[in-house]
Amino acid sequence: MLYLLLKSVHVVAAIIWISGLVATILALRAIESRPEDEETAATGGCVVLARRWDRMVATPSMLVAWVVGAYLVASGGWFVMAWIKLKLIGVVLLSALHGLLSGSLRRGRASRALARLLPYAGLLTTMSVLGIVALAVTKFA
Repeated sequence: MLYLLLKSVHVVAAIIWISGLVATILALRAIESRPEDEETAATGGCVVLARRWDRMVATPSMLVAWVVGAYLVASGGWFVMAWIKLKLIGVVLLSALHGLLSGSLRRGRASRALARLLPYAGLLTTMSVLGIVALAVTKFA
């Protein structure tokens, strides 16, 4: 029973985290699409809301997903299995992307390197999540 409860908490936290990651990508795309000297009320309000969502919801959800996930892996004895190592690569990739995007959101502008990655961030997120879910469901690798 405890396993199912913790698994549910892990899945819900991951969903909220990934939704926040997507919102951050969209907010940064809105920032990057406006001219340098223009700050419209729409993008300004969008950025404020995205920052608040990231700080108050998405980042804590990421931490909950990490902590509960680590507990589930340890209690299941899955550290030796290949699928969890592959899944961990995807989770670390998403965590790193989240950190880069959150920092850019706080600064109000993406760095040049991140600005080049930004158009592909949604695809990278989607593909990583699909791989993580496939590995978690099938436990195959």
